[in-house]
Amino acid sequence: MATSLVWPTFGGEPFLGLPDLMSRQDSSDADTVENATSPGNANVIDPDDKLGGIPLHARRFVLLSGCSGGGKSTVLAELAHRGSAVSEEPGRQIVREQLATAGSALPWIDPLRFVELSVLRSLDQMAKATHNRGRTFFDRGIVDALSYLEHLELPVPAYLENAVRRICYHPTVFMTPPWPEIFVTDGERRHGFDEARAQYGSLLSTYHRLGYATMELPRCSAAERATFILDCLGSQADLPAVPPH
Repeated sequence: MATSLVWPTFGGEPFLGLPDLMSRQDSSDADTVENATSPGNANVIDPDDKLGGIPLHARRFVLLSGCSGGGKSTVLAELAHRGSAVSEEPGRQIVREQLATAGSALPWIDPLRFVELSVLRSLDQMAKATHNRGRTFFDRGIVDALSYLEHLELPVPAYLENAVRRICYHPTVFMTPPWPEIFVTDGERRHGFDEARAQYGSLLSTYHRLGYATMELPRCSAAERATFILDCLGSQADLPAVPPH
């Protein structure tokens, strides 16, 4: 599958995660995504994988997902204020950059190209986060990209199926539920609340199918939500960076 992307660097060397995933079509990829390794299965770790070491650290990566316009960014900002490492939503970054450069890789113009750039950005964020101590909180991730294409009933590229198989996040994903009182549209979010709610249902289905547990955040202040997340994680045993085989 040809691509004109310029790959970011990791540790001074080209980060080849996405093209490697895009080119792999071996027999191990014959299973469907539903039968892929789940976040509770230690076999997902492959020390020989050419993914910049991401699979060795990904279980320290905690996802915030959920309904668009549900307050994820404010919760992420609160977690950052408390000293946690965080990464901004890749999709919003891509939309902002495409609008600034009159690009066409936008979800309402070219969703497949938009997803490709978003996945690349997610992988780059995770590669950089391998240097962080402790957990890193991410505003959406590669599973969201998969769910988005499935929601639109578009074909899921092989590279994305492979990425979801090879990289697992922390097994508990925190979800912002639909919250009409705070939902707003803007230049980067052009869909309405009904579509956002429909996408939320698709996200729940995708995460559950892939073996993740979802934890819905209460509808309250960002500070209370951040405390809720940290309390939930504090009550769970820390997962090893490399689970035993």
